Amino acid sequence: MSRISRSWVGLILLTLLVGCKRPTPSESHRLGEEKAYSSACASKPSTPAEACLAIANVTVIDVTGGPALPNTTVLIRGDRITAIGPAAEIEVPVGATVLDITGKFLIPGLWDMHAHLTNAEFPELFVRHGITGVRHMFSINPFFTRKPAGPDGSVQPRVVAADQILDGPVTFRFPVNANVVTAADAAEARTAVRTLREKGNGFIKIYSGLPRVAYFAALDEAKVRGLMVGGHVPRSVTAAEASDAGQRTIEHLDGVGIGCSTAEARLLGMLRASDAAMPPKRFDLAIGWRVQVDAHETFDREKANALFKKFVANGTWHVPTLVQTRAMARLADEHPLNPAIEKQIPEFLHQIWERKRPDGGVRFPLLGIAMSREDLAVAADLFCGDMRLVRRMHHAGVPLLAGTDTPYPFVVPGVSLHDELVLLVSAGLTSAEALRTATLNPAKCLKMDDQLGTIAVGKLADLVVLAKNPLGDIRNTRTVEMVLVGGRIAAR
Repeated sequence: MSRISRSWVGLILLTLLVGCKRPTPSESHRLGEEKAYSSACASKPSTPAEACLAIANVTVIDVTGGPALPNTTVLIRGDRITAIGPAAEIEVPVGATVLDITGKFLIPGLWDMHAHLTNAEFPELFVRHGITGVRHMFSINPFFTRKPAGPDGSVQPRVVAADQILDGPVTFRFPVNANVVTAADAAEARTAVRTLREKGNGFIKIYSGLPRVAYFAALDEAKVRGLMVGGHVPRSVTAAEASDAGQRTIEHLDGVGIGCSTAEARLLGMLRASDAAMPPKRFDLAIGWRVQVDAHETFDREKANALFKKFVANGTWHVPTLVQTRAMARLADEHPLNPAIEKQIPEFLHQIWERKRPDGGVRFPLLGIAMSREDLAVAADLFCGDMRLVRRMHHAGVPLLAGTDTPYPFVVPGVSLHDELVLLVSAGLTSAEALRTATLNPAKCLKMDDQLGTIAVGKLADLVVLAKNPLGDIRNTRTVEMVLVGGRIAAR
């Protein structure tokens, strides 16, 4: 059900040694309290009101499915788009800064809907690769603090954040559990939700060990408080129950394969028995994978169709993080990263991703991850099964979001979102549909589509200039030439 293999203990240990020696990243552009995420990112005009920017002679990509608009000029005043039209017809105000980018393509800013901010260098990596928004899914480094933008004028991605997680009393024993809030029963769960809101969490992130009664109480309390709930599907409930209870997002396909299996009851029993047998400080790192592979092998179309219809009816969004699953299977590869990409990653990541490869397996000393040759083979089977499952979910109309789970080993901040989009196309999405999973769909999921997600008059000017058309080939999202966040040039 849940990917218990996602061990972050070593990462925290290293950030205590390395990460906290660096300045903490700033969090810019808070979007004020929204209907769903009470502390979601808010944007204040980051340029003077009279400042005007014109992006001229560009092809605007309509991510809703409409035709691309060639030879278009987009006017931006402050942090908002004020006009869009044919370059020959748009009147550019006197004194405006004009960026003539003839032959280029303009898309809305991209979002990584499942990432962990752990280091001061991450925001710049995201922006450099066209990612203007990040959903921060728990501060695994307890000393990492997001702060408002400083006076240096740097432009950061927007951040929608859950700094803490809500889990059961038997949770991963992180070195410092300051960011893990636990609940054993309904009363504790309701108190925990109120505490998480008071701490400034924009939504409630659920973790795998939350007891059943606590889970349903937490979702009810979150609804009362106007907070969305996302995260893992606890092993105490099913994916169908999570959807019916109102969980807004399900990460990593948690519980979905099991819910589509003829052996659902047996597989759930295996997971729960495994949990009960484990000492509080240790979990079997591979049992979750084996159960999910078994679920893929016992797939039942009728059960799947019923579950998928439920997801669609309930508006349950899914963040498959295929790039993370693929990375699990490749941890022992001789060259897991493109050499050009490897040169770009911070020294911090080089250190935490240091590994040994004994007997066809792999071991990450600083992360506490050890996988045998057999474990890696199971992970490869899991990835193939997840790809098939995403294809089926997409064909059934289940709403999808692009996310990466960075900085899991070899899941590079910024770069890996583009890898995820390619994998989504390989799973059956068109390039346009994959592009929506990182633009319009995040805006809809976060209930911010009146502000973000498309290029339209009145919306925030979070924009990415590409050298090549992403609708012709989704790999062209990598051809980033300029990035704007709130009308300010963040990368060029």
